[in-house]
Amino acid sequence: LNSYFEPSFLRLENESYKHSVPKDSESHFLAVIVSEKFNGLNRVKRHQLVYKALAQEIKLIHALSIKALTKSEAKELGVEHESPDCNSKNT
Repeated sequence: LNSYFEPSFLRLENESYKHSVPKDSESHFLAVIVSEKFNGLNRVKRHQLVYKALAQEIKLIHALSIKALTKSEAKELGVEHESPDCNSKNT
């Protein structure tokens, strides 16, 4: 996902514990991707790009929830979309 979307923010979470699956399952995931590559694309097109990027991996899981946003959408929704500047003297 990093190389495909060059995201300013990427979070991938295993949400299997929220479902009726065996303990330590890896079957349900959430992907939050903030990338300018989503500019001008509707939700369906964005999801199609994510599925294309994960073509091999998607065969191994049961469910994937996707939040595919541009930087401006992420900011508007209050979604954390950039990593903190660890080199900053203010941190």
